[in-house]
Amino acid sequence: MPQTLTFFVTLRSPYSYLAAERIAQIVAKSGVQLDFRPVYPLAIRNPEFFSKANPALLSYLRRDAERVAVMNEIRFSWPNPDPVVQDLDTGEIANHQPYIYRLTRLCAAACRSGEGFECYRRLSALLFSGTRGWHTGDQLAAAMSHAGLDFSMLDQMVRDDPHQLDAELRKNAELQKTLGHWGTPMVHVAGETFFGQDRLDMCVWHMIRQGLLPAGADRASQKEPDSDIS
Repeated sequence: MPQTLTFFVTLRSPYSYLAAERIAQIVAKSGVQLDFRPVYPLAIRNPEFFSKANPALLSYLRRDAERVAVMNEIRFSWPNPDPVVQDLDTGEIANHQPYIYRLTRLCAAACRSGEGFECYRRLSALLFSGTRGWHTGDQLAAAMSHAGLDFSMLDQMVRDDPHQLDAELRKNAELQKTLGHWGTPMVHVAGETFFGQDRLDMCVWHMIRQGLLPAGADRASQKEPDSDIS
């Protein structure tokens, strides 16, 4: 049986977006089987987290993500609008969330046919690569059509089966905690769990030691997502 690399993401996490292309490279070079697991953002799973956190947290995360993108030459811009409606001054999460549920359920629906990761790559690139008003018109459908995904079918699944899709997302979150963390991006492979895009080098090192990647793979550089992803 091939080894499995389990990859947890959210549609709001800039670090998940920044890690996605590196994960695609790792999977392609190693031949491991990708087990893609979307979850709802921490702001949705635990709305009190940010309101109780240090006020500097959000501003630091924003600046840090921007630096990571520049360092790795990845096209990056903060989503407009933010997929999670939140007061960035107080950390308070709005009760009405018009975007994040649909986006996350779209990925969960795509997982049913093994297309979840590609769906995520297209949607996250649309959000984080500078497309203003990503939620308007046919931009969601157009982004997914680049990968041959049937947006209308997936969107219909979201409308028809939201409760079961949410159950599948909760199962992903439960597995995530069982494997040792709750944040995203998170990778589990060959018995070890790695949280954060800044731990992907350690993940590669672990995979080399396990014989899942060739020696020298830890010197591979991260590349910008293909220009047609957005």
